[in-house]
Amino acid sequence: MDEAKPQDLSVISEIVALVQVPLLIVGARSLQLYQGPISNFRTTLDWDVAIAVDSWMAYEEVRRRLINSGRWAADNQSGEHRLRHIPTATLVDLLPFGQICDPRGVLTLPDSRQQLNMAGFREAFDCATAITDLERPDLGAIRVATPPAIAALKFISYSDRPAERVRRDLPDIAHILRQYGKSRGQEDRLYEAEFLPLLNEPDFDVSYLGACLCGSEVRRNFTAQTLHQICLVVESLHGPEGIFASITHNSFINSPPEERYCRAATTLEYFRRFLSG
Repeated sequence: MDEAKPQDLSVISEIVALVQVPLLIVGARSLQLYQGPISNFRTTLDWDVAIAVDSWMAYEEVRRRLINSGRWAADNQSGEHRLRHIPTATLVDLLPFGQICDPRGVLTLPDSRQQLNMAGFREAFDCATAITDLERPDLGAIRVATPPAIAALKFISYSDRPAERVRRDLPDIAHILRQYGKSRGQEDRLYEAEFLPLLNEPDFDVSYLGACLCGSEVRRNFTAQTLHQICLVVESLHGPEGIFASITHNSFINSPPEERYCRAATTLEYFRRFLSG
């Protein structure tokens, strides 16, 4: 993917033009920029944007430039890192990453002292897809996290606040792992040497291909430290407070108990394939 619809990127392009810092589009809305079934996703109008900065002074300078333009306003009631684009009322979570975090990748917000785990953002930035706003080609490439990277970041995000994020992050990850194998050019990868052994597994379902592909790409692009965090998250989902409790009692509450159990078990298998893919 090397192009996006102009209307999809106008707000992002405005940020790029005003602040001129390394920027990465992440989160659920970034999937809507991709073609194919993976873009058939829950609707969200907000953007999640990560910027690489080395200090809170540098981050505040970025916010100051945006607000002083007269087209952006702070939305501190929703979070101290959230901004509102005044002409469109679009909300943007502007998240810093990089040297501003501690060695573990943890970011401590200066006012609330809330801690956010930003592990994996540097790797997601480095392996991102480059897209172009057709209305602002002068801005050059804009980075969008790949679907496998989004899945990895959502595992880490979930581990930060599982009770709060279980309704979003786990279903989002499951959607990515289910659909990624259906993306253009991905189905043929089943016949690559890396994945051929899967065809000999008696219980292998081709629908697991996307999870295997995502896991393979994350292992190739993410550090051992970040991969260890993701493994711990997936392992924690096997317990009574894990995916069976969360999915059967939240995401599919209106489904019959048998269907809830089956969906939870299938989702857990996607996650397992992601780790071993």
